[in-house]
Amino acid sequence: PEQWQDHLLGTPSPLEWECFRFAVIQRDDHFTVCISVDHLHVDPMFIGSVFWEIRAMYNALMDGDGPIALPPAGSYTDYCLRERAHTCALTLQS
Repeated sequence: PEQWQDHLLGTPSPLEWECFRFAVIQRDDHFTVCISVDHLHVDPMFIGSVFWEIRAMYNALMDGDGPIALPPAGSYTDYCLRERAHTCALTLQS
């Protein structure tokens, strides 16, 4: 845990390109791949996506097309089960 904490806290400031961190936490029977990105880089993409969706919905309503049909919300549990099944099927050759 101390090594992991040092790794994350050693991330340079968001004003530097090195503000991305990648890590593999190895355990006896499995491993976890971690990616840490400063929110300064991720937030603009999220805000852009939300803005586009709000604008598209507004335009559809103003054009008389009614609300845009959104796909049903996905299940985080189903996603985790699919990912687990996929990673369990991986071999050393994968």
